[in-house]
Amino acid sequence: MTATVKDASGNAIAGQTVTWTTSRGTVVASSTTNASGVATSTLTSSASAGTATVTASAGSASGNATVTFTLVIGPPASIVVTANPTSIPANGSSTSALTATVKDASGNAIAGQTVTWTTSRGTVVASSTTNASGVATSTLTSSASAGTATVTASAGSASGNATVTFTLVIGPPASIVVTANPTSIPANGSSTSALTATVKDAGGNAIAGQVVTWTTTAGSVIGSSTTNASGVATSTLTSSAAAGTATVTASAGSASGNATVTFTASGQPGGAQLGWSEPACNGSDWAFDPYCRAEYNANVYLGYGNWSVAQVITSGNSGYYEDVILNVSPTVCSSGRLRFVGYPGGMEVTCQ
Repeated sequence: MTATVKDASGNAIAGQTVTWTTSRGTVVASSTTNASGVATSTLTSSASAGTATVTASAGSASGNATVTFTLVIGPPASIVVTANPTSIPANGSSTSALTATVKDASGNAIAGQTVTWTTSRGTVVASSTTNASGVATSTLTSSASAGTATVTASAGSASGNATVTFTLVIGPPASIVVTANPTSIPANGSSTSALTATVKDAGGNAIAGQVVTWTTTAGSVIGSSTTNASGVATSTLTSSAAAGTATVTASAGSASGNATVTFTASGQPGGAQLGWSEPACNGSDWAFDPYCRAEYNANVYLGYGNWSVAQVITSGNSGYYEDVILNVSPTVCSSGRLRFVGYPGGMEVTCQ
């Protein structure tokens, strides 16, 4: 900057102190005129664009000049990220609107800048571009599980972030995992297997306080129970007396799950002979009537009502000879079939 100072007659004034001021930027505040009446100063621009009016004053006289500061955008230096709202349901579909304001080191908004978006949870629109105000937008979609998402916006070497909370919202039952322990028990009508059903919604969240209904294709099961805080309901399966496989189903709402338990026969295998003694057919007269009838001995050794006739092979007169196959519990014969042969002088009892 130069200021030429003259008197009313146009004569240059040497040695005159000149004071400098500016409306923008900075200026060396004082200088003195040389022999030609000229004083100098230096104007330094501000970091923001605009016009500086520089004024030189000496006595009651003053003059000014204008200097334009043109905008020079630097690389991204700061990014401020906002999220609205900052808390959304953890349902896999709720959204939060994101903005990132990008500025250079001088605080100037950067237009046309590509911004990359990432998130630690849920999903986010991965890229967007700043508008004339230096603002880029994106959308965060929640995951189905609760937690906090940290969203980061990056441009060049600058980045910024914001957090959004995904709040737990329990949905209806969507999956049930059933376990049985043990998975194999004796087919004796009394052995048990402990059952558990873990109930979760579509987001994998455990559902507490959920009523679970239990059914089984074999044996018997406690028909209903309620899940605990971990989403687990329990029941007990009791075996039937017949060997086979039970499919246990746990149901809640429209969801269900199942497990299988094997009922294993605990009786003798086929061909095994049972070493029973030989009571008389007619009670106390055994010494005079040594012939053994199947019905009498079945009642003695199996108990009344615990057997039935499956097949009569031979029936002798007056019960002196019997050859029949009986339906029995698998705890007696694993097949559930027992051949009973009674004849003069003895009897044979063999699992089929």
